Parts: sequence; C-alpha cells; structure tokens
Amino acid sequence: KVEAARRSKPLKEIVAEALQEWLELQEDLELGALAEEAMAEYREKGGIELGELVRQLEAERKSA
Repeated sequence: KVEAARRSKPLKEIVAEALQEWLELQEDLELGALAEEAMAEYREKGGIELGELVRQLEAERKSA
C-alpha cells in the first residue's frame, strides 16, 4: 500500500508489475540453467570453437 501511494498508482498495478518482474526473473534463471547444462555437455563431448566449425564446414563444402 505504501509503494502504491508513493507511486500514485493503484495497488493492483503495483502487484501486477511485481509479479511480472518475478516471472521474468524465473524465466531468466531457467534459461541460465539450460545454458549451463548445454555448456557442460559441450565441454564433456569435446566441443569445438565456432570458428573451427565454420572452417571445417567450408572445407567440406569446397571438397564436395
């Protein structure tokens, strides 16, 4: 109530904004965890750098 009064906004709007921010944070945390899992798999399987992959693909395309 205090924040709503301070911002001159309805309490309902303050709660909706807070909920939206919380949901976005949860999504960011979930995406971060997925990215970490992908990087762990990449390292585990001996992944290569993007530049090296591009060079390999170009070499394969030229030799085809």
